[in-house]
Amino acid sequence: MNSLVLIRQLASCAILVTVLATTAHAQTATFSRFTSIGRCYSPATTAPDPIDPNRLNIGMTSCTASAPNGSAMLMDTFSFHVEAPEGYFISKITFTQAMQTSGSRGGMGFAATNWVVDDDALGGRGSLDLSLERNTFLPVSLTTFLAAFGIQVVSGSASASNAVVVVELSPL
Repeated sequence: MNSLVLIRQLASCAILVTVLATTAHAQTATFSRFTSIGRCYSPATTAPDPIDPNRLNIGMTSCTASAPNGSAMLMDTFSFHVEAPEGYFISKITFTQAMQTSGSRGGMGFAATNWVVDDDALGGRGSLDLSLERNTFLPVSLTTFLAAFGIQVVSGSASASNAVVVVELSPL
C-alpha cells in the first residue's frame, strides 16, 4: 500500500473520531437541583451514568414499607431539572422504576408512582415524546407512595428500587 494513501486514511480516521467525539460530548444534557426528603430517594447518590451521561441513575434508600403487625406508609418526591446543551432541545424523556409488593395470609402491599414533567402529570412509568415542544429546560418530579398492611399473623410489604430517567436530545 502506498504510504501517501495510508497517511490519508489515517488522517481521515482521526478527523472522523474527533468529529464523533465532539458531537457526542455536545449532546449531553445537564441534570441539576436534586431535592428529596430522603425517605426513598437519595440526592447525594444520584448521578448521570458514566457511560451514558443522558441517563440519570437516581440514588435510592431502602425505600420499603413493611408491616408485619400493623400498617406502614411511606412517600417521597424527588425533583430535579434537565437542561439541553446550546443548540439542542429535549425530544424525549423516559422514567422507569422497579416496584414490588407482597402479602401473606391476608396482608397486603401497595405501590404507586407518579411523575410530573413541566407541570404535566403523567401517571406511572413511561416515555414522553417532547419533539413538538422543543423544550431546552424541564423541571421534573417523581413521587412514590408505598403502603403495607398486616395484623397479628399477617404481613405485607412494598418497595421501590432502580429509578432511572433517560433523556434524548435533538438539534434545534
